[in-house]
Amino acid sequence: RVHLSYHGLDLKRFRPVSKPPANGHPLRILAVGSLLECKGFRHLIEACRLLAARGLDFPATIARGGPLEEGLRGLVSREGLQDRVQLTGFVTEGALVPLYQAADVFVLPAVPEIHWGIPNVLIEALACEIPVVTTPLPSVSELVEHGRTGLLIEEPHPERIASSVESLARDPEMRARMGRQGRARVEQAFDLDRNIEA
Repeated sequence: RVHLSYHGLDLKRFRPVSKPPANGHPLRILAVGSLLECKGFRHLIEACRLLAARGLDFPATIARGGPLEEGLRGLVSREGLQDRVQLTGFVTEGALVPLYQAADVFVLPAVPEIHWGIPNVLIEALACEIPVVTTPLPSVSELVEHGRTGLLIEEPHPERIASSVESLARDPEMRARMGRQGRARVEQAFDLDRNIEA
């Protein structure tokens, strides 16, 4: 017999906090991960250009550093998004928690051909009741259910990313519902204490 016990998360640290009403403030977009090609962050930056052109009010934060940081900063500048997209550079895990808690949407446009598994950042976002937009990496369907805990896009294409983010931006109730369902899924399968005990 095989018993599957997922890697877990400290759900006492990664937890949602109360927020002001969604209407009336810009959509806060968050991405977290090492700045590597497999994370697809250049596609997210290009999607931000599309969202800005469509008139969406948003700040986007890409947290953590990596070898592509200089190139991504250059892309932000070339796209004229300096006032919209922030790259934080290295941040500690402790500093990440408030970023998750403040976000409205989490985006990981991972490249399926060179990324795999269940990225921990998706678990962290859902634990904080943040709906996610990501690609259907192997095993991701065990965490992210399309239309229930987030939106899955077939490939990390800027147009697909922008359209998914825009649909969440226009529907705060859907975001809240997906966030609650995401937290419930993490509690069910990715609770660190429960999985260690198992």
